[in-house]
Amino acid sequence: MNNAGRKALKKIFDDFTMDEEAIVEAGIPRLSRSTLAGTLSDMSSGVQAILDEEQEKFDNMPEGLQGGSKGDELQEKIDSLQSAVDKLEEAQSKVDNDWSDDADFDAEDWAGNIKSDIDEAEEAATSV
Repeated sequence: MNNAGRKALKKIFDDFTMDEEAIVEAGIPRLSRSTLAGTLSDMSSGVQAILDEEQEKFDNMPEGLQGGSKGDELQEKIDSLQSAVDKLEEAQSKVDNDWSDDADFDAEDWAGNIKSDIDEAEEAATSV
């Protein structure tokens, strides 16, 4: 991945600055949950675009290089980016589906799970 790709990944995650308390507050009104889900979708789409570029690079490599160290390195990047996309989609699903207005619902736990997914996505995406 080139510097432009690394900068794009950094920007995707740097633009999301919510901590768990802010996620809880965003979860309370339905409109804010929708906005949070949209933000996560945008993040996922941004990482997916970089993933697609890396996959295209791999697919256009000669077969001999794909099986070599350069190909293995690129495949690791692709796998890490896919893991990041999966975690962001998981977080989005939690925003969309796991909120409850029940009295025993633990909003802090809900937010912690979402924040954890986002942190894991960032770690996977930026480890490449």
